[in-house]
Amino acid sequence: MTNRRHLRSGWLAVVLACWTLAGCGSVFTPSQPISYYTLTPQATAAGSVPGMADRIVAVQTARLPDYLNQNGIVTRGENNVVNVAKDIQWAGALDDNITRVIVSDLAVILGSSKVVAFPVSPALPLDRVVQVDVSRFEQGPDGIVTLAAQWTVFTDGGRSYAATDAGTYTSQPADGSYGAIAAAMSQLLVTLSHDIATTLVSTSHVPAS
Repeated sequence: MTNRRHLRSGWLAVVLACWTLAGCGSVFTPSQPISYYTLTPQATAAGSVPGMADRIVAVQTARLPDYLNQNGIVTRGENNVVNVAKDIQWAGALDDNITRVIVSDLAVILGSSKVVAFPVSPALPLDRVVQVDVSRFEQGPDGIVTLAAQWTVFTDGGRSYAATDAGTYTSQPADGSYGAIAAAMSQLLVTLSHDIATTLVSTSHVPAS
């Protein structure tokens, strides 16, 4: 009798073990690999806007709404639904990526090597400080990528207000891939950088600090 009980207990343990492994099988399933994308500078010297080569320009870290500044790439669906990709992510913080691209594009557009990103050393004699506020930067349900931003230029090392402007830019990606979306977003940053450069040059009559 005792042997039968041990035998039943043994079979029960085997059945329970198989059931547990079957129920938890998803835990051991390899996760979907993550694809990473980045924004890249696109400006060329052909579209340069000279006039600030002798000024040191610093660009503050771009300010984004919380729904945009996250790892997953954001797209907008119908009825204002915001979709955040789990396996398609930015290679780094989006606000830093945008800032680096604007700095690089501005340097080419202005024909200057004196465009830098915050933070900077207090010893650096800044002449212009640019603050960029992005309110929208994603692909919409119609497939079009939209960038809406406002920028403010400060003089005297960032201590005096000079000018504020804003713009909304759109681009149709080459296809529906995330790579094409990132490329379209990069191109919109060039257009934004051109407009920022125009605002900077419009303040060039203000003496350097």
